[in-house]
Amino acid sequence: EEYVRVFASEIGFDITPKSFIGLYEDAGVLNFDNGHADITIPVMRSYMLAKGLRKYPDIAVKYFDFSNINVDFNTLDLYCEFADDLTIFGILEKSLDHSIGYFEKKISEYDEVVHDGAAELHWYEKNIDLKRSMEKLTKHAEKLASTTNLVDEKQARLDLQNRVSKSKQAQTVDYSDKEKYVHEHLAVSRFTSASLLVGAAAEKISEPKKISVIEKLIKLGDLIVTDILTICSQFDFDQAVDEVLQSIIEQNLIPTDAEFESEDLRDFVELIVSEWEYRKATFPLLFIISVLSESGRTNVLLSSIKKAGTKTKLQKFIRETWAFDMSPETETETPRSLSKMMTRDVFLRLAFATFGINRSYWYHGKKRSKQAIASAVDVILKPLALKSGVSQKD
Repeated sequence: EEYVRVFASEIGFDITPKSFIGLYEDAGVLNFDNGHADITIPVMRSYMLAKGLRKYPDIAVKYFDFSNINVDFNTLDLYCEFADDLTIFGILEKSLDHSIGYFEKKISEYDEVVHDGAAELHWYEKNIDLKRSMEKLTKHAEKLASTTNLVDEKQARLDLQNRVSKSKQAQTVDYSDKEKYVHEHLAVSRFTSASLLVGAAAEKISEPKKISVIEKLIKLGDLIVTDILTICSQFDFDQAVDEVLQSIIEQNLIPTDAEFESEDLRDFVELIVSEWEYRKATFPLLFIISVLSESGRTNVLLSSIKKAGTKTKLQKFIRETWAFDMSPETETETPRSLSKMMTRDVFLRLAFATFGINRSYWYHGKKRSKQAIASAVDVILKPLALKSGVSQKD
């Protein structure tokens, strides 16, 4: 009430603090518990909190604790936009250095490392014709549904995907445990925080500082992806297929009199496992470039992104994909230079295509942008004798 009284006096509002606050409480916007007030609408809470922290940078430094995985990203985004004092910039940049050092040491201790997205996955090793693979998956799923109590082909595929994710082999490459992989999750949190900061405060940060943090973001993104791809390379495809087949037999999913040949079943399971393996491996790279593209999506950054130095193929892929997504209409040469760099790197090409199609569908509203992305995806897929299937007229 005291805050409202002072505020009303300064602005000249003729209001009674108690009745004014009561309006918000009655509407469910404010909630009081043991003397503490809580704003129940998340976006309003983040806005008010960011505005308040703006006046107290020392408190903001404590609130945005980058040694903690659980950072309030929504409030951080708004704070970086509102605040004049960006003391947290230097703190966050040092935290990026810490995570980069952690991964460099960890990766150096691996016997074998999957560098530059050179992942060997069964999904495209078995058959690069993805359309044909999907048709084959659907055909087998329909047959499985017709011989079991599964309702339809979608349920048949989901059932087997669930069996794959619960297999022992899947657990060997599961990096979701925040206690076991605390430094890895902390690095992702810092990566997201720095992406938000450089995007929201782009107009307040000098170009040398922007380039510095962009280079560190790209480097950390490279290391995160490299680490996870190396972990995923331990996945034993054949063992996973055997596990899933064994679970089907043990649970008598397919009756003994069902017209489903054992070879067809194994072929279907292999396709499902290879699809699961591919999605597991591509997720970190798609996540990294999605965070950069969405959090750091401001044209003020484009020049700084293009000036950022890179040392590896994967770092260049991350930088160029980020820049292209920011302005597809003007960065038309980027896909061609990327294609030359990638030669026949299937993993990176399919990742770019998946990312581009997803961004075009969900985030880019301009017709010219959608056309530029469709053209770029076709350029990237051409060496694999594939087409995006996305109309450039849309």
